[in-house]
Amino acid sequence: MEQQDKGENAKAFLVNSACIRCGICVKVCPANNITLEKQIKFHDKCESCYACIHACPQNAIHLENEKMQRALEKSGDYSGRTYSIKINKRKEQTTMKVLGINGSMRKDGNTAIIIRTIFEELEKEGISTELIQLPDVHIKPCRITQGKDCLACMGKDNCVFEDDDFYGIFEKIKEADGLILGSPVYGADITAEMKIFLDRMGLASIGNPDALRHKPGAAVCAVRRAGGMNTVNTMNNVMLFREMFLVGSTYWNMVYGKDIGDVLKDDEGMANMRNIGQNMAWFIRQLRK
Repeated sequence: MEQQDKGENAKAFLVNSACIRCGICVKVCPANNITLEKQIKFHDKCESCYACIHACPQNAIHLENEKMQRALEKSGDYSGRTYSIKINKRKEQTTMKVLGINGSMRKDGNTAIIIRTIFEELEKEGISTELIQLPDVHIKPCRITQGKDCLACMGKDNCVFEDDDFYGIFEKIKEADGLILGSPVYGADITAEMKIFLDRMGLASIGNPDALRHKPGAAVCAVRRAGGMNTVNTMNNVMLFREMFLVGSTYWNMVYGKDIGDVLKDDEGMANMRNIGQNMAWFIRQLRK
């Protein structure tokens, strides 16, 4: 946790590592007391309105001592009436998140590495990220693939079955601003686990089209030799028929490597992943305007 060191009033504030440098605190400060350079800096013009604390989407700004904390609590009604509507709306409009799905059964392997490389670029732009690795969750095949013409999710907000982890994951997909799908190449295509996930997501989003419509998405793969384009296209096709916007880059969305860490040796492929992250960040910001 870093203590801000400019001005007498600045010493009252602490900014912890949850800060994503989104700049919301700078914008809501009525005294222009906060600046954003490499880190958040508080100066000596604070009016003790605490708008910055109330507005921070990461809950990263805190008061240094209990006396100041009591002052904040005492000011809660005042600041709440003054800022609550504006701040809540600002949070809704500015908090951004991208969800990644790793379809590799080799947890934290090459596919996870390239997705996290994309995440690094998104996080530089103040966009939070979350990686779901399919080895960590349990997702059953879509019931329609088991001889039952289910389609019970039509007209529903989510899959009607809640007996595995898909329901919760789809809730996160609905809330996310963007989606990254990643898979290694198995038999010249995606993994079986990613296929099950795509089947469930595709059907659930037919019943709830706004879950994916007009969101940016990117499909990436780690490939040893061949089958990379088939793998990427399989994931792209699902996003396309759910009306998502595909984020492109300077080359095809694949990185070469066999053993864990080999993808880091593919300089062109890794540069391509970083570019995907930069392009997705730009796209999300354009959609938010």
